Amino acid sequence: MLEKNKEQLQNLEDRENIDALTETEAKAHLERLIASELARQQLDKKYYTALRDVLSAKKILKLMEADRSFRRKLIEEFKERHRGERPRKTKIVNTKKPHYKCNEAFSFLCL
Repeated sequence: MLEKNKEQLQNLEDRENIDALTETEAKAHLERLIASELARQQLDKKYYTALRDVLSAKKILKLMEADRSFRRKLIEEFKERHRGERPRKTKIVNTKKPHYKCNEAFSFLCL
């Protein structure tokens, strides 16, 4: 599975160089993409077939939807963090008066 992830990462990096590809290289690249997608689909089928022995079809559908929703939320949070749109924590300023008397010795505490 790790090698498939590496291959997908390489495919993402190759997207930038599509214009530089020859027609035969583009066909080979396309075949690799299709093979990778088919392998992923076969893994999904195997996974959900095994789940049918344990869960009902409705629960499997709910699991699939929860998984999609979770991934979507992760991507949205990632985008927000890297855009700087995430609200920053504001510094809480103490507005209460100190319970001690300010004098010259402790004047640094009295702001």
